[in-house]
Amino acid sequence: MQFYIEVETNDNCYGIPERAFSTKGERYQVAQLRLDTRAGKGVIHWATGWSSKDGGSPCPAYAIPVEDSGDGLSYLVYGGDWGVRFKPLGSISPWSAASDDQFGEPYLLLAETFDIIPK
Repeated sequence: MQFYIEVETNDNCYGIPERAFSTKGERYQVAQLRLDTRAGKGVIHWATGWSSKDGGSPCPAYAIPVEDSGDGLSYLVYGGDWGVRFKPLGSISPWSAASDDQFGEPYLLLAETFDIIPK
């Protein structure tokens, strides 16, 4: 089955034109991800979808296995119409596009399922 994602440029992240992915399984809700970021390598981050509602607000984030031509099977992490947002596990700041310890992306493609912690 084809899954389509498109995100307009917004306060959370840069935009991307519509992209299509061939799904290889069922989606599931995500709570946390293990990421290599400015916070360090393999750091656990809270994950949320980001919605345009109220000028930017959290919503569920999901992962779904997809076919990736370069790597075989990958895991697409996606959220709301404004992408996904992440903050380090130890962060005490509320979800906000203005927070310095958080960052947003239109979506992520991860190679390993062990980097995804389901809700």
